[in-house]
Amino acid sequence: MKLFLSFPLIFLCNLSAEIIAPIPQYSVYNHPKALLGKRLFFEPGLSKKGTIACVNCHQLPGGGADNKAYSLGVYGKEGDINTPSVLNSRYHFVQFWDGRAKTLKDQVSGPISNPKEMASSMKHAVAFLTSIPSYQKAFKKLYPSGITEETLADAISEFEKALITPNSRYDRYLNREISSLTSKEMQGKNLFFDYGCIACHNGITIGGNMYQKIGV
Repeated sequence: MKLFLSFPLIFLCNLSAEIIAPIPQYSVYNHPKALLGKRLFFEPGLSKKGTIACVNCHQLPGGGADNKAYSLGVYGKEGDINTPSVLNSRYHFVQFWDGRAKTLKDQVSGPISNPKEMASSMKHAVAFLTSIPSYQKAFKKLYPSGITEETLADAISEFEKALITPNSRYDRYLNREISSLTSKEMQGKNLFFDYGCIACHNGITIGGNMYQKIGV
């Protein structure tokens, strides 16, 4: 027979508040740059054939992903892995499932240059944007250097910084609104701690804040 630790309710509440943190109510970002970044996020012209935009895999509105085992890129090519959600991604300590990018800004070039995703390059994306007067004007207004690989990545990452989901019922619970969870949800939360899920799934995003081997 398996034995599980049983924590008093008040202790679990305090432990949750320390190990799992609520999503902050506000995200600090540059609003004008984020608006430009939003336009770029929905811009299929950044891909090789002008058919795939960031939003194709990171669906908005929605969960910030496409809910597929393997996302489809240019030419309908199937990728090697499923798309992680872009929501709250600013709080991850690294980006991509394998952490190969340190920041949101660093990760922008990945999907654009991946042959199974947008199948383009940052150089091609810059050339495309430079050919459109409205983009030239928008970038020049915000960046003295105009349209460059650096400013392209910066604008998209500013938009991604804005994609947060505060004030969920569990966030409210962490902020001492105990009644925000149903009794069954409370049972599930207690099991989450009892089974040890909390060892890996913790922090602001309940994960995404450490490297872990899969399996024991």
